[in-house]
Amino acid sequence: MADCVVINMASFNEDMNEEGLEGWHNNEVQFARLLCEMTAALDRDVLTNAIHDMAVSMDLSAVFVESLFRRAHIVWLRAIERNKAR
Repeated sequence: MADCVVINMASFNEDMNEEGLEGWHNNEVQFARLLCEMTAALDRDVLTNAIHDMAVSMDLSAVFVESLFRRAHIVWLRAIERNKAR
């Protein structure tokens, strides 16, 4: 699984809040950020075990849970790009 892109979140959140377009209250961005930060913060073995446990809990295969993390990563990268474009 791809590593999360790390950026200066203080300036990112300030910029987004100034525009009123994204920021803290945008669930799409923040949920994606949360999942992406989890992949960046957790040890690979811990993440693998967590994905397995989530898959069992959600009645999904680990492949589907991993795809949620990949989709979150894409949403997060798009939010970063939108912020840079302003």
